[in-house]
Amino acid sequence: MQSYRKDTGVDKASSFSTVQIVFLASIVALDFAFGMVVKNVLSPTGLLNLVRLDMVFPVVLMMLTRLLIDRRGTLLIYQLAWGMLAVLAMPAAYGLPGFLKLMPAFFQGLAYETAFCGLRRMPRLRVFAAALAGGLVSRAVIMLLRLALGLPWSRAIVLLWGLQALNAALINLLGAALALYLWPRIAATHLAMRIGAAHD
Repeated sequence: MQSYRKDTGVDKASSFSTVQIVFLASIVALDFAFGMVVKNVLSPTGLLNLVRLDMVFPVVLMMLTRLLIDRRGTLLIYQLAWGMLAVLAMPAAYGLPGFLKLMPAFFQGLAYETAFCGLRRMPRLRVFAAALAGGLVSRAVIMLLRLALGLPWSRAIVLLWGLQALNAALINLLGAALALYLWPRIAATHLAMRIGAAHD
């Protein structure tokens, strides 16, 4: 069994199977629940203001999910579903009000999919490229929306965004590396084959 069984070919454009939909929904729910718990635990410590360690696990989940479900649009759906949950149950997410939370989620998912589909012949590179692009695009969209909502433009804001972008890049690359470390151990399992080959 090849370690990159599902991520060396052309991404499939066919519809998602029931098994894949259930799996995707379960992982999004796990990601969201993890975020709720970890933020409540770590926020009082101030650690998340310095290093977004809470994002490593979600990045690992997203990259592994995209490797398991090799379908165009997988992570776009993932991000929009997470964004809808954030609109309903996580008011502080992204530091944006209401449905504006869907904007960074949408563009992050789009960046993920662009890298995964565009670099499909480079299985390891596309995981790193997707994680990096998604993290940076999300931070850029969040900052643009905050500026549009009235955040004053200053050198301090530029420096803050630069630090947040660097933090996002490092955390996302770490998450991608962990996902690639775990993938060969997951790819050959019965569950992975069932999800990847599932059809109605």
